[in-house]
Amino acid sequence: MLLTIDVGNTNIVLGLYAGQGDNAKLVGDWRMRTDARMTADELALIMRGFLGAHADEVTGISALSTVPAVLRELRVLLSRYYPGLPKVVIEPGVKTGVPLLIESSVDALAARAAALRKVELVPPRSVIGKNTVECLQSGILYGFAGQVDGLVKRIVKELAPGHDEPVAVLATGGLAPLVLGESETITEHVPELTLLGLRLVYERNVR
Repeated sequence: MLLTIDVGNTNIVLGLYAGQGDNAKLVGDWRMRTDARMTADELALIMRGFLGAHADEVTGISALSTVPAVLRELRVLLSRYYPGLPKVVIEPGVKTGVPLLIESSVDALAARAAALRKVELVPPRSVIGKNTVECLQSGILYGFAGQVDGLVKRIVKELAPGHDEPVAVLATGGLAPLVLGESETITEHVPELTLLGLRLVYERNVR
């Protein structure tokens, strides 16, 4: 079985796949809170608890992390607890088939503007905020929803001029549910999309 590990800024998501290629099936997935202070041993213990009876059935691992501190511990975990298994850690040089250039806008905003603080990402009372927190929430939530819709419409126009049929637009990620109700173009929420990508990258790199 292939164990996929997606370490995000908010959550760590585990997925366990049986089979390969078109026959692969996600038999289980689990989510835990990301803690940059977590050690490799703590992470391994929690993972083993989630996997339960499947813990000894893992035959390969595909992982990624957007949190440097956790990535270091993840590497220790992989070498210490799974020394003989084929592993792929997504990083520069790994064949993914998809070039990625990502910047975390919300973190950058808080880091660059000293007077602003991180806010809870929940819908404000109204689009027009009545205070700094609500203005930030409105800009982040409705601004990103507007970016998604604008980009999707431009992409469809460029790739399929004159196309009038509905286009499938998939949303994933821990914060995707916040945008679902505000976007006009998102058609489906696929929480396990990143796990699927990890499986495909693993199969692309490990023969």
